[in-house]
Amino acid sequence: MAVQEPLVPRHQVFLNFRGVELRNGFVSYLETALKNAGINVFIDKYEERGEDLTVLFRRIEESKIALVVFSRRYMESEWCLNELAKIKECVDEKKLVAIPIFYKVNPSELEALFNDACETHSNVQTHMEKWKVALECIKLKMGLTLLEQSDEVVFLKTVVAEVMKKLTAIPINLEGEEKVAILFGIEHRIKQVEEKFGFDHSDETRIVGIVGMPGIGKTTLATELFKRYENKFIRCVNFLKIRKEMGSGHLRMTFLQDLLPKKKTNITHKTTFDCLKTELLMNKVFVVLDDVSSEKHIKTLLGDRSWIKKGSRIVITTRDRALIADLDPNPYVVPRLNPRDGLMYFSFFALGGFNPEMEDYMKMSRVFVDYVRGNPKALRELGKELRGKGETLWKAWFGALARCSNESIKDLLKISYDELSEKEKDAFLDIACFFKSEDEFYARSLLDSGDHDESSEVSSEITNLAYKFLISISGGRLEMHDLLHTFAIELCSLSSTVEKCRLWKYQDIIAALHDKMGTKTVRGISLDMSQVRDMPLEFSVFANMCNLWYLKFYTSTCPRECEGDCKLNFPDGLSLPLEEVRYLDWLKFPLDELPSDFNPKNLVDLRLPYSKIKQVWKDSKDTPKLKWVDLNNSRMLQKLSGFSKAQNLLRLNLEDKSDFTENSYPQRLYEAS
Repeated sequence: MAVQEPLVPRHQVFLNFRGVELRNGFVSYLETALKNAGINVFIDKYEERGEDLTVLFRRIEESKIALVVFSRRYMESEWCLNELAKIKECVDEKKLVAIPIFYKVNPSELEALFNDACETHSNVQTHMEKWKVALECIKLKMGLTLLEQSDEVVFLKTVVAEVMKKLTAIPINLEGEEKVAILFGIEHRIKQVEEKFGFDHSDETRIVGIVGMPGIGKTTLATELFKRYENKFIRCVNFLKIRKEMGSGHLRMTFLQDLLPKKKTNITHKTTFDCLKTELLMNKVFVVLDDVSSEKHIKTLLGDRSWIKKGSRIVITTRDRALIADLDPNPYVVPRLNPRDGLMYFSFFALGGFNPEMEDYMKMSRVFVDYVRGNPKALRELGKELRGKGETLWKAWFGALARCSNESIKDLLKISYDELSEKEKDAFLDIACFFKSEDEFYARSLLDSGDHDESSEVSSEITNLAYKFLISISGGRLEMHDLLHTFAIELCSLSSTVEKCRLWKYQDIIAALHDKMGTKTVRGISLDMSQVRDMPLEFSVFANMCNLWYLKFYTSTCPRECEGDCKLNFPDGLSLPLEEVRYLDWLKFPLDELPSDFNPKNLVDLRLPYSKIKQVWKDSKDTPKLKWVDLNNSRMLQKLSGFSKAQNLLRLNLEDKSDFTENSYPQRLYEAS
């Protein structure tokens, strides 16, 4: 496997200098010093070959800083003076910062040196005025002077420090900078996608999906692929941001107009592929369909695909791999940046480049990179947010990051969230609040809506979320990217943004239990009782929580569930008319049995450790979904007959309750053993 190039800006600094005089001495040392500081430098190595200046001018435009090294023989080179004029042009347009370096020459000497040199230049009249204006402009900039008696080693350090200072101060939105930045580290990904193109099989039509979480770089990758292949196909279309297009007719019309530009006047919103099929089949096409968000988009833009000439290549980017499962069962999943490349990329936006000498900032940068976990969009937005900020603000910003998302990142993630079904939204928020890193089978048992065959994954909310890259399934556990987790928790904290509340903050839970306001919207409660003093509660405290799915009372100060009294007291008894509850975990449950009005028809997991319970409930109740029961250290327990209808029970924990006989256990467990 090819080694990926370090993720650094291509050209942060452009060096303008007289090659025959300085290339093998001062400039060589300067280049090394800049690169050792993590600054990428462009040096023209072909000055004497008379090549087209267009390439060099483009390198100047791509750079952030131009170091103009004036020396005694500088004016002899028309090449140097042409570059100088271009540098002045970019400075005037505020696209470049110029730093003059006076190498063993005084600024006051430059005009005389220029006049002497002009007598030897060809076509001098054509360019002299432009050169002269550029010289006057650049030499008056705040610069650095190396005298004959100066220490070059010390001077080089001064130059590097000044460049770093300027890089950090340059606004991140300099025109063209982000266009350059997005190219870094992309070569390996391009090669991987190109392998899927299968150009060895030129007569095949290939549709290649590019998928991944929001901000991972799908559009960037597809656009760079388009740039590489647009000149190899007669007909090419790079159709970006399809998600934002309105109406099928308009979408298809725009696509056909781009595909057949000569027929623009003949194409309307009513034009179909069949109308133009003969002409379309004349040439192979290279098409990028970016940000596809529905099956309707694919049907509108590709139709039955009979109009596509064999040998064409079509790239589709989407956040939902299920949309293209029939077109590309094995799409390219854009990988996140590895820690090294992520650090380089973040440093580019936050610090103007990778700089090992800024030790404290680099340490904090690694913390940000670790949190973002290789998402380029997030690295870019956080870097831009922090650029130019002091060390104290960096620390404060990170402290708030796990509680509050960057606005640009939040907007990006909200697009995916808004497109979820209501059941998918519930599952996404439930995972973030209660089931991150939980066992997949266990979470499926609790989270899936139950409106489908449990043995099927066709309409599973968890499967759908994984296909949309809002969660991942790794090692049999549900995982969620920290960015998505922060976004979800923030949504749940803003009660106005979600229809159902998930409560885990002490103050919110106590308010809900005491005031009973909005209790119909409560979907989950997870209360750490180590924060609670003894609290008497009313008989009907849960009476209105008809949509409650998860109820958990635990203590973080006693992970072994040590003995002690329950801090929640019910002097008048307890009503628990809950029919939707999937998960009931109540450490040290204080009553002899669960209330008679409790309906366990949807209950999946029941945990009553260290409880005072004697029997779970009177008689036998229908528990078709019950799989797990934990009654460990419930030493007053006398009966298990209430579980006689628990036909799907998988595990019963009766630790420290050894006086039960075989006949005491539910028949289902006895048979399974």
